[in-house]
Amino acid sequence: GPVTNGLTFLSLSCAPCCVPMNSWLRVSQSCAAVKLFGRREAAFRGPCADADLLCRRVLRRASASPLTPSSPSHFVGRPEEEQLNLAVLKRAQVPENETLFAAHKKRVLEKTLLYDRSPKASVDGRIVPLLDELNQRAEFVTTSSCSGRVLFVSYESPETDVVLPGAHTHSGRWRISHDTIDDTGYFSLATTPLRDQRHLWLMVQGMELQVACASAADAHRLIAVVKQVFPRAFVKSASREWKTLVHVEGAQRLEMPFALSGEQVYSGSLNTLAGIVNAKLTKNWQDMQ
Repeated sequence: GPVTNGLTFLSLSCAPCCVPMNSWLRVSQSCAAVKLFGRREAAFRGPCADADLLCRRVLRRASASPLTPSSPSHFVGRPEEEQLNLAVLKRAQVPENETLFAAHKKRVLEKTLLYDRSPKASVDGRIVPLLDELNQRAEFVTTSSCSGRVLFVSYESPETDVVLPGAHTHSGRWRISHDTIDDTGYFSLATTPLRDQRHLWLMVQGMELQVACASAADAHRLIAVVKQVFPRAFVKSASREWKTLVHVEGAQRLEMPFALSGEQVYSGSLNTLAGIVNAKLTKNWQDMQ
């Protein structure tokens, strides 16, 4: 394709039609691996970041296999804009020194924002202010985040009709919403994808955030501030002091069986249940502020 400002661009409009799908995917993935759109450092500049975003969209939508084949995800509500990732990336403070943490922060920002491989493919809009607050400081970088959500989780097991949540029985996440819900359609078991699931648990999960810190001292300073609002803040990993990982969880949670063997077991008011879910999500977002 043409060369612009030292960057090579694929002719995306015709390539999938001219090249067999498998070959096209191999070519595309190879191009991405060697940084077709420029040097690694250039990923933090605007034009290159936009080109990388275009390439990432093509790779995600052309891929013949799902990102998480053993754990499908189904989202509801208005999708977040992928441009949120670029906005967070452009506002982040990228260290110019040559320390180990500086190199680590560059890699993390590129991996989580430029090449976002999460099922949602973008950060949550409500948590962007927190991401900016942390990433604009040289000693911190966010490695994963969620502003809080409500979802159904399906579990399957041939051994028993009563299946408790667990990593080995988990088979999918359905109707994931990062916003408040309406009981009219959200809880319906008669429509896809819920009608095809046997065991369903309703879950509300509060804000979750993981932050890599340049030192143990920075990590403990962050925890001291966070615990004023979120008691569940702790060092998750300290394999290397220069990338000490802090994990933060919101306190607003809910976990309950909703359907077993395809039959709804919750017999209370769905309107009241939706109100509880929405109240927990709203309190969670208020705490984030």
